[in-house]
Amino acid sequence: MSSKDDVPVPIVAAVLTALAIAGVAVGTADLGPRQTDFGSTVAAHDGEQATLAKQSRGDRPLRTNPASATEPAFNPGPLCKARYPLDHDMRDVCIKSEQEARFEASNMRIDDDVGALCTKRYPDDWSMYVVCAKEQMEAKLPISDKADKPDFDIAAKCQKEWPGDYRMEEYCIEKQEEARSEAGGNWIDHEIAVHCTGEYPGDWSMFMYCVNQHSESKNRLR
Repeated sequence: MSSKDDVPVPIVAAVLTALAIAGVAVGTADLGPRQTDFGSTVAAHDGEQATLAKQSRGDRPLRTNPASATEPAFNPGPLCKARYPLDHDMRDVCIKSEQEARFEASNMRIDDDVGALCTKRYPDDWSMYVVCAKEQMEAKLPISDKADKPDFDIAAKCQKEWPGDYRMEEYCIEKQEEARSEAGGNWIDHEIAVHCTGEYPGDWSMFMYCVNQHSESKNRLR
């Protein structure tokens, strides 16, 4: 027989179970703020990563410049986003190209009239602005200052065109050297030579074809 002060085992077990449950609840309550804080930290981190991701995709407010009379506006984010709305990798490439083109332009001589013309054509596209400026500045050079013959490594050209095909590589070299010899052994109108060099700066065979075609046309017209 148990005394009246003795607590039956089932009751003790029930109490201990209740305490354990209460302890877990307390623990959970204690962890609540820490969990909330951790959640906030994660959310902040995720937000920061999202911001960085947007920056890498060109969504960031890049340091921009408005267009001037002789230079395009520099704001590649919207430009590249419009070009590649769903391709973030290509958007990155686009932005990098715009930045590189702008830097290249800063080291080029671009006359004001050329800058104005190319800016009018490409008001927000630095890559095309640079292409335009190069072409226009080249066109402004006196004929006497322009290259009047191709200048390249024949062997390297033919090896690149016919990798692993030694027969065709050899044939390519022979044809290029023949055309170069032909060019050196004939008088060529300088204006035509400049034009054909611009058309085919890395191909003697096509250079001579171009020269012959233009020379024949000029002789018929004159």
